[in-house]
Amino acid sequence: MLWTRAWAHVGVLERRKGEASRFRDFERDGDLRIVDSLPGDLDEVSDMIAEIDESGLLHAVGLDPAGVGAIVDALAARGIANEPGRPDRVVGISQGYRLMGAIKTCERKLADGTLSHPGQRMMSWCVGNAKIELRGNAIYVTKAASGTAKIDPLMATFCAVEVMSRNPESPTLMEDIWLLFDLKGRLLCFGRGYFANPSGRPQFNPPLACRSMPISRRRQPRLGYCARASRPAATRLDDHLA
Repeated sequence: MLWTRAWAHVGVLERRKGEASRFRDFERDGDLRIVDSLPGDLDEVSDMIAEIDESGLLHAVGLDPAGVGAIVDALAARGIANEPGRPDRVVGISQGYRLMGAIKTCERKLADGTLSHPGQRMMSWCVGNAKIELRGNAIYVTKAASGTAKIDPLMATFCAVEVMSRNPESPTLMEDIWLLFDLKGRLLCFGRGYFANPSGRPQFNPPLACRSMPISRRRQPRLGYCARASRPAATRLDDHLA
C-alpha cells in the first residue's frame, strides 16, 4: 500500500503563483501540508515517523543522501538513528541510474496489482511532471529533466520502494485495523486490534475519535473485519466495545 504526504513552505504560493490554487487543492485533500515557518515541516515529518516507530512497524527511513543533515538530526532527537545492531535505521538511497531498479519494480507492481494506492491527485500531478531519460541501458527520472515542475513525492516513492525491495522482516506483533459494522452493513466505528499470535483474539482499542462517537448498544452483535487478512476475517467484538 502506497500513501504519500508532502510538505511545503508557505512561500511557495508566492514563488509559483500559477500553481498556488493547485497546491491549496492538495492541501484540502490532506496530502500536502503548507507550513508557515521552518523547521515546522521537519518537526511534523519526524513526529509522524516517530509515531510509526513506536508502533513497532517502522523498518527504515530511506533518504536522498544529498542535503539531509537537518532531517537526520530531527530523527536522531526522537531516537531514530543508526546504532550498533541496527545500522540500517536511516539509509541513504542513491539517486540517478541507481534508482532504475526501484523505478522498474514500482512500474511492475502497479501493473500486477501488488502495489495499491488511493489515487491521490497530488501524486497524479507529480507523475505527470516526471520525464524519463534513456541513457544507454539505464533510465533516469530527474528533477533537472522535469524543469520547475515538482516531482519530490514521486522520488520519495522510489526511495520507499527501494527500501521495501530489500524484503524487511515483519514485526512479530501485528497491528490490525478493525472496522465495525452493524447487521445492515453500515460502518459504526474503527480501531486497532493487536494480535499476540495469529490465532489469538484481538483486544479492541478504539482511537479517541472513535470513542467520542455515539454507538448504540443494541443486543445484535457487531462484526469486525480484520484488514490484515488476505480475505475478510470476522469475529464478534461486542464484548470489546467501549
